[in-house]
Amino acid sequence: MRLSFVFVGFIVVLLGFESCKKDEAPPVVLKSNIPCIPNSLAASVVAFYPFSSGSMNDFSGNNRHLENTTDAFPSSDRNGNQNCAFEFNNLNGSESYLINRNTDLIGGAQNYSISFWYNSMDSVNDGGDYQILVRKEDRTEHCYPKVGEFTVALYDCRKALFSSVNSVWDKNNVTPTSCQDEMDLRFNSWHHLAVSFSVLNLNAKIYRDGILQESETGAYVPNFCNDVTLSGVSDLVLGENFTGKIDDVVIFNKRINAQEVNAIMLMGSCCE
Repeated sequence: MRLSFVFVGFIVVLLGFESCKKDEAPPVVLKSNIPCIPNSLAASVVAFYPFSSGSMNDFSGNNRHLENTTDAFPSSDRNGNQNCAFEFNNLNGSESYLINRNTDLIGGAQNYSISFWYNSMDSVNDGGDYQILVRKEDRTEHCYPKVGEFTVALYDCRKALFSSVNSVWDKNNVTPTSCQDEMDLRFNSWHHLAVSFSVLNLNAKIYRDGILQESETGAYVPNFCNDVTLSGVSDLVLGENFTGKIDDVVIFNKRINAQEVNAIMLMGSCCE
């Protein structure tokens, strides 16, 4: 009898132990490995859109998925992989963009960076057309050349610019300056863009194809664009008024340096 009692008691304890295990919270999985992102940067990724198989999902694990209610469509990336980039057509009255509505995105971070590839395919509009690649929209700030909390756009002969409380620009390719020659050189070719910003010292940087184009510290004077609040809920928009392709969009809650920019640029297409 004593042996039977001990055996039954053992079974009860074992079942109780298993029940406790089932009630435990699932383990926390740390972001240490995101496909195509250097491991040293993975923990700083707040949104990542590789557009694999035409997906608009956020591959960072933060669920900031994009929506498409426009004419934008999956297309080939810089390596010719089908359905691994998104193409936008904003010519002749068409409307194309992708959006993530009501996101906090940066979440009050003091620094942030954005990296992506783009291919301008607009041969119709002149060099003064303002074409947005990526913007964070707060619906109240529309002071030139910024739209929302920050904007990465093409303007002034299709040159890239990054605007927050100040602006930094892509350099001219042509000397002496010819707007048409600039646009011709940038037409239908893939380029990597990376921008970084520090709220602490208001320093902005822009890199094209791994090369620093401009760095600027300090705010505009007069002080009409100095809203640096990044923690508010608003919309993230890609491709507004832009005609071409965008791919491998990564947003970080840190300021990436020149070495990290090159590591991201050289990591290859993120198509799966």
